[in-house]
Amino acid sequence: MQSNTVKGRMRSRSLLALYMNRENIIEVLQQIALKSVQIDIYEEKQISNIPAYLLKQWEEYYRPDKLGFDEEFTENELKQMNCFTDFFLVRVKSFPTEFSELLKDPYWSSVCEYAGEILKDFEKKGEQSVRQ
Repeated sequence: MQSNTVKGRMRSRSLLALYMNRENIIEVLQQIALKSVQIDIYEEKQISNIPAYLLKQWEEYYRPDKLGFDEEFTENELKQMNCFTDFFLVRVKSFPTEFSELLKDPYWSSVCEYAGEILKDFEKKGEQSVRQ
């Protein structure tokens, strides 16, 4: 039988994991939304296929099948992330392989803009949480 202290620590870790997951999702959305961040990634990490790299990051943190994933997000945010994932996946193979061309690609721009729109909604929730 677990003591209340152990249960409390487990609950704290669980809440921290959920918070960190939300923060990781926001960070990846920022990387997708901001071309300046993509340039930094390209230059610092020598990654030429930025869309594939960012999709891998997204899939690492966007885990709706993971127990407790939905607890840190609103229903609308979950719906947005699901739609965004579908949107991204449909387009990912059609992006240019040259990074300089990617930054000018209208389809990549639409993915970046979509991520930016989701971020705005996430920030609104964050502001509301701080006020309460």
